[in-house]
Amino acid sequence: SLGKMSKSLLVGFDTSFRNQTIVERIQSDLREALGVRVDLRNRDWKTYLRELSTNPPPMYRFGWLSPFVDAYSNLVIFQSGNPNNYTGWGNKSYDELLGKIATLDPDQPERQKWIDRAQKILLEEEAVVVPIFHYVQTLIISPRVKDFWVNGMGMVDYMKVRVEN
Repeated sequence: SLGKMSKSLLVGFDTSFRNQTIVERIQSDLREALGVRVDLRNRDWKTYLRELSTNPPPMYRFGWLSPFVDAYSNLVIFQSGNPNNYTGWGNKSYDELLGKIATLDPDQPERQKWIDRAQKILLEEEAVVVPIFHYVQTLIISPRVKDFWVNGMGMVDYMKVRVEN
């Protein structure tokens, strides 16, 4: 909890203009809202991943893009022993929920109930991660372009796109 911390906090991030902008905003918000001084430390990607694996800072920026549209792929990152779980956090109940989710067909209503419960543990009860930014893609499409559709992964099937005169 920030209330129990000293008045200084180190935030790590990988080098990019977008990431710099995000962590500078966090730095400003924490200073204004809580009076916490935030020191920023950026690293190149390779060094940053090595640092997260061995000695992560108390707070750090990290993003995950799921390889497919399913909440499970974002939840499994925080399962105990997952190599992408840089938090070091583990929770037996959470791990058991993920085991149940993995056995259920995505169309089963019960599966969503277990996903909701796992999200509640991760984001509310334990507050392991705090989502602060969501990638967006802005497109401007001419009215002449027809059958242009972007799927949930941000991909377009250009074989179906046509242009009218």
